[in-house]
Amino acid sequence: MRLLLNISILAVAVYCGLVLLLYIFQRNLLYHPSTKNSKPADYSISEMALVEIITSDGLKLDAWFKEAEEGKQTILYFHGNAGHLGHRSIKVKKYLDAGFGLLLLGYRGYGGNSGKPSEKNYTLTGGLR
Repeated sequence: MRLLLNISILAVAVYCGLVLLLYIFQRNLLYHPSTKNSKPADYSISEMALVEIITSDGLKLDAWFKEAEEGKQTILYFHGNAGHLGHRSIKVKKYLDAGFGLLLLGYRGYGGNSGKPSEKNYTLTGGLR
């Protein structure tokens, strides 16, 4: 009976330890930023320009922009939770080839931008409140 109790206590302790580790390292599990600065020309999309966007709280973020051709719309493109803008160059090339305008917006903590990735900061980057 004592052995069963010890095994149960150990199992609960291991479980609590794992939950604690998940809580402590959750940001590392959710966000995988690449801090490398990149330019559109580095990824064979030299038709895009490197521009600076100022967020609602005054932070400057790098973005890539190309104006739309006549009669086409401009797409606002967020690159996701890993990498940086350059890692999405292949995906956006088809939109550029079709004449769409593009604004690829970098996140805080990604691609050389200051700040740290978080849900709150993603919302701030998107201009939402």
